Amino acid sequence: MYYTLKQLRYFVTAAECGNLTQASERLFVSQPAISAAITKLEQVLATQLIIRHHAKGVTLTTSGKKLIAEAKSLLAHAEKFQCISRESSNPISGLLNIGCFVSMAPIFIPSLINKFNQSYPLVEFGIVSHDVKSLQSQLLEGDIELAISYDLNLSDQLEKEELWRSKPYVLVSAEHPLAKQKEVSIRQLKNEPMVLFERPFSGDYFYSMHSSHGFMPNVRYRVNSFELVRCLVGSNYGYSILNQRPRTKECYDGSKLAYLPINDVSQYLSVVITKAKDARLANRALLFWEFCKLELPKLMAH
Repeated sequence: MYYTLKQLRYFVTAAECGNLTQASERLFVSQPAISAAITKLEQVLATQLIIRHHAKGVTLTTSGKKLIAEAKSLLAHAEKFQCISRESSNPISGLLNIGCFVSMAPIFIPSLINKFNQSYPLVEFGIVSHDVKSLQSQLLEGDIELAISYDLNLSDQLEKEELWRSKPYVLVSAEHPLAKQKEVSIRQLKNEPMVLFERPFSGDYFYSMHSSHGFMPNVRYRVNSFELVRCLVGSNYGYSILNQRPRTKECYDGSKLAYLPINDVSQYLSVVITKAKDARLANRALLFWEFCKLELPKLMAH
């Protein structure tokens, strides 16, 4: 075979444009050069690929229709081969600024970037942890490139992809009567005081769990610190409902906790990775995006 990638590219572009004039404008190559390259490709393959219609463009022959998909595939593989070659001579490196929802970040970000650095040791990370509202502002302003967050009121200026569906659970002190149960229902909490983890957009989510069962929670404390919620619950000031589940059931102050699955709630939270729609990501960011899709569900499942 003696056809070239250039001939294939000209053939595919002509087929996509429907005429040689537009193909010439897209490729910045003269129309006769495109026509000659396609003719040479037809000679090498011993088959006619396009039919030239005077002043009416070109159409694919039966053979052309069969070969166009294979031609696109070959060009795609060639581009991938070139990218791999560039990366071999220019290892992935540089600073990657990422954000993560405040309660998630301590649980899996260290493990996530540690595992990523095993494959890409020259990538350094800048990390911020904040609420959904602040993270999306920083994405749109270009302060961070990617963010891992709950899908709560995200702007339509962001592109997102789901990584995980996070189940809520009830948090009580290890000394609470409910701690002995294997699971709990929202209805059982009707007369219990609540310690609310309050962040922008999250309040409505937690309230909706209660209102769907005909009552509103008896909120005793409103707290924006994840660990302070745990300490107040551990000291028997009330229950809380959270989505992120640390592996330890001991609080900073030494008090003990119990995690209880909820048997009558369906309001799961979608965990997503996001970026600004108009942002062009560097290779390190694109690789981290794909890496998170594979690795974060494994970390969240533990």
